[in-house]
Amino acid sequence: MIQKAIHAHTILAWSELEEVPGCNKDDEAFVREKNIHHPLKQKQFYAGRRLLRSLVGAEAVINYDQYGGPIVANKRNAEVSLSHSANMVACAYSDIAIGIDIQQADEKFERVKFRFMSSDELSESEKTNRADYVQFCWSAKEAMFKAFRKGNINFRQQLMPNIPLDELDLDEFESTGHLIIGNKLIAMRLNYYKHDSYTIVSASFDASKY
Repeated sequence: MIQKAIHAHTILAWSELEEVPGCNKDDEAFVREKNIHHPLKQKQFYAGRRLLRSLVGAEAVINYDQYGGPIVANKRNAEVSLSHSANMVACAYSDIAIGIDIQQADEKFERVKFRFMSSDELSESEKTNRADYVQFCWSAKEAMFKAFRKGNINFRQQLMPNIPLDELDLDEFESTGHLIIGNKLIAMRLNYYKHDSYTIVSASFDASKY
């Protein structure tokens, strides 16, 4: 498992599924209730909740909001986020609004990039390693969407991550991004990481201001 403390009260973690085995009775009951039968999806679900409890505490009661995002029912002011892709899972724990996304490299991002990237972002992607840029762009927008937690967001028009081209080859870097809501421009902090063929991005902001 890898952990990153990105500021005083925010911790990120990611791990291979096999490194966070086990589940509790609540997890097993949820799997039965939601009819999660696929073995990989079960592993992802169990590993995600186990990894999150390693950050929040073993006593954490993990539920889900109307958008499917995790919430800790028995811990006040706990902001959390979960993501999984293939054989990896990632989570974030903070006292401010937080979102995290992990993605394994996949040709699908190139095929669907016109659905989530603006014309400016498409142009930027041509100036660098296009596959990396497109994958990071998707991860960043997913993390920003999760941090906002209110749904109904146009990925192409309202989510604007800054992906510094001169740092794209680094294993980790940070920048800012903006979410457009009406006439408001909401600033978010973005932290970018690479792990083998995976990208991990977290997005955080002070939701109390908006």
